[in-house]
Amino acid sequence: MRDKTLARDNLIQLVNDFMLNSKNESTIFFDGFPQSDINTDTKHSFIKVGNNVFIKYSRNSSADSVLKKTIDQEKNKRILVVISSDHEVMNYGRINGCQVKSSEEFSKLLSKTHKAENPKFNPTLSSSDIDYWLSVFKKG
Repeated sequence: MRDKTLARDNLIQLVNDFMLNSKNESTIFFDGFPQSDINTDTKHSFIKVGNNVFIKYSRNSSADSVLKKTIDQEKNKRILVVISSDHEVMNYGRINGCQVKSSEEFSKLLSKTHKAENPKFNPTLSSSDIDYWLSVFKKG
């Protein structure tokens, strides 16, 4: 459990760093409940974790279904960028006119962006963390 929490926290930090100079917002979708919020009744949690980065926990639903609902609720779907390696989620995004990137593409973009901004950049996600998240995103 500790490794999963650490990997999640490292992913959040990388996305925060990536979005630092952006005017856009980013939402990361996770299955389940936030640690401190397991006993509450609401349908999902929406937590601000950075200047323009949010986490949405799905609670009793799947993260995929909450993500799809979020896509459905957006009026201008072309502004959304869906990042996943779950083919069903990626196809849903494409069908709805969203921009779609695989988790692998995004991982490369994160690395390339950080290296361009800081040649000494050393991402906090280890290769095992990256492998873990890629396997999670591929499971669906």
